[in-house]
Amino acid sequence: KKIFKLAKKIPSRELSGINIALFGINGVGKSSLVNAFTNSSAAPVGPTHSTTSITGYQGSNYTIFDLPGLNDDVSYFDKEYIALLKGASHRVVVVTATVKQMKKLINLFEH
Repeated sequence: KKIFKLAKKIPSRELSGINIALFGINGVGKSSLVNAFTNSSAAPVGPTHSTTSITGYQGSNYTIFDLPGLNDDVSYFDKEYIALLKGASHRVVVVTATVKQMKKLINLFEH
């Protein structure tokens, strides 16, 4: 409940144009999707913690944001993360887990 209250206070990140933010737990393939969408190997990939900060990659007419994964051991979930979540024109949750495991993130989208 504290994170939902905090999220209401944080302003959206100001973004222009089409921007896509990829959310999910570690190792689900967010960085691999960035590389596929941008036809590059710019985003580092790996099974755990390859992305430790929010990074934007330019596509043909959009920006795609690779976000650090969420899990119980390490959390990069902070004000910048919430601001991007609120400001992105498109949000994609990359899931290889059950909906129950993703409930925290889904609840945040609802708020």
